Amino acid sequence: MLSTGRLALLAGSLLAVTLHAFDELAVTTMLPVIVDELGGRSLYGAVFFSYLLASLVGLVIGGGEAGRHGPAIPFALGLVVFGAGLAVGALAPNMEILVLGRAFQGLGGGVVSATVYVVINRGFDDDERPRVLALQASAWIVPALIAPAAAGALSTFASWRLVFAALLPLAGLALVLGLPSMRRLGPGGAERNRREELIDGIRLAAGLGVALFGLARPPGFLEVAMVFAGCALALPALRRALPVGIAFARPILPAAVALKMLLVFAFFGAEAFVPLALIEIHGLSPMHAGLALTGAALGWALGAHLQASWVQRFGMRALGTIGAVCVFVAIGAMAAVLHPDTPTAIAFAAWTLSGLGMGLGYVTATATAMAHTPEGAEGSTSTALGVADAVAISLATGLGGAALSAADRGGVSTEVPLAWVWGGMAVVAILAGLVARRLEPRGRAREGEPSAIGSTSSLPTA
Repeated sequence: MLSTGRLALLAGSLLAVTLHAFDELAVTTMLPVIVDELGGRSLYGAVFFSYLLASLVGLVIGGGEAGRHGPAIPFALGLVVFGAGLAVGALAPNMEILVLGRAFQGLGGGVVSATVYVVINRGFDDDERPRVLALQASAWIVPALIAPAAAGALSTFASWRLVFAALLPLAGLALVLGLPSMRRLGPGGAERNRREELIDGIRLAAGLGVALFGLARPPGFLEVAMVFAGCALALPALRRALPVGIAFARPILPAAVALKMLLVFAFFGAEAFVPLALIEIHGLSPMHAGLALTGAALGWALGAHLQASWVQRFGMRALGTIGAVCVFVAIGAMAAVLHPDTPTAIAFAAWTLSGLGMGLGYVTATATAMAHTPEGAEGSTSTALGVADAVAISLATGLGGAALSAADRGGVSTEVPLAWVWGGMAVVAILAGLVARRLEPRGRAREGEPSAIGSTSSLPTA
């Protein structure tokens, strides 16, 4: 039984996750409507990756500050910046300003996300942590039931701007509930140099941003140069942010972060375009198309609870593999929905299955990474986990948006780029299943195994 202080700590953290869930589900649901009103279809992917790229900087700041000085101050500042981004989004006169508002949301959201990881690591012991992570997944249930339908209804019958405005009070409530309990958690161990972390975060975000904007533009010499220059800027920072050995999924921590990254890439890269397919190909309203996201979020929560119950019985390797298989099957089924005569019920069933797979695999990867984090390195692990998410979603949605933009320029129907995008995501899900086999190496894992996060050794890029 948790004490009153730890219950307050849990409540504040869960409400921050709930805020993020409302925002993500709402934006994904109503984005086709926003694009129709504001124009700028070429920036479809940018609405997603601007959030994630800015969150990279926020993750580095939040993880480092929460580890060194405690989580209270970064948690508060992150929510304030996130709220400012909501206000900009509500008032955006065009897609460029909306993308800017999303960047503010990402910066604040990244700080809050890294802080929550530190709170879970330091505020709860190893036996409690899987259930706390399951509760964290459950924080998506209410948003899953409300956000897609509400965002779809508001964007159809009133204005999508009201959705951003409605989230502002929730940010204030999370601040009021979470801040007092987080003040009781003092600073952790000394970690990497703060200035070095911040510079790396900026390099990574800027490099990926340049590369993705180059991909989204009509091909030419300048665009190719942007892609190569962006990669050259981002890769050194990415090597230092992720565990050494992640490219080869070495057991255990590198494999866990790699699994999380691949699952996130496949799932969110496909989900970003689910409402678009249901609206443009099958003629559903945004409110009805958003129900597919509701199914996925509920499936995710169910999978997380099953993971907490099954992990001792089946082990991390089996649950990670099952999760990846579910995501692969779901994406394959979604490809059939690209044909206008396919019943839309297949889309809802398939995407619920994908959420179930993420609940099993994502929580497995996160819990494994946390369990193999040395004491005092919680901030570095939280940063690595957040960077894995942000980079994966940025690349997946950026590449998907580039495919959609290229199809528009060539006069190709929406079905063609989505077929390529979802086919690629299915391949990534297969890779995730293979990586899951590396979560439990031969022999028992050693206690306090070094994380190698923040090492100056190079991460293989092949």
